[in-house]
Amino acid sequence: MLRLVLRSASWIETLNARNQSQGLPPVIARRYVGELWAILAISGQSFTRYVGEDTLRLLKLDEQAAYDRALENTKAAKAPILERAVPLRGTLFQVLSEDELEPSRLLMHSEWGRIARSRRGDLIVSVPASNALIFGHAQTGADVQSLREITENVSRSAIRSVSPQLFRWREDRWELLQERVGSASAFPTVQAARPPGN
Repeated sequence: MLRLVLRSASWIETLNARNQSQGLPPVIARRYVGELWAILAISGQSFTRYVGEDTLRLLKLDEQAAYDRALENTKAAKAPILERAVPLRGTLFQVLSEDELEPSRLLMHSEWGRIARSRRGDLIVSVPASNALIFGHAQTGADVQSLREITENVSRSAIRSVSPQLFRWREDRWELLQERVGSASAFPTVQAARPPGN
């Protein structure tokens, strides 16, 4: 039941503050890319509980072993990307919106390779909400801006927003795309993250 869940740094800060007020340990999380962190969780059909050191002791796992197991479990829980993705009406993009593990697909870097190479342009991805991942190929800055606007709109209206940031797939990592004011054609990169366990 171990899973890896992607959430923002601010979300983790809020959760840890609540845990502290209740005498609970902080959650175990690792920075991934941009504002996204991978959090250890135990997930069932109707619940998600975030893991602290006390849970790892009960499971008799060290942190690295728990992360490795959680990543494998998360991969096993998700069907192939293109089997579940549907067109996002009126756009060039596709969306995955089955459950609360959709953002975690960003951790499965190698599985995006075939999609990235299937069309011209850069594969860009966003995770605006806990149950939404949007992706597609961008050939121009206008394509990037279009996804940025879609992502911001979804993030604002989501019950549980995750991040308005955009990420570009590279052979060995994800890159964070940062908006450059006044440059619709630019694809500026400010941070890269190597995927875990790929």
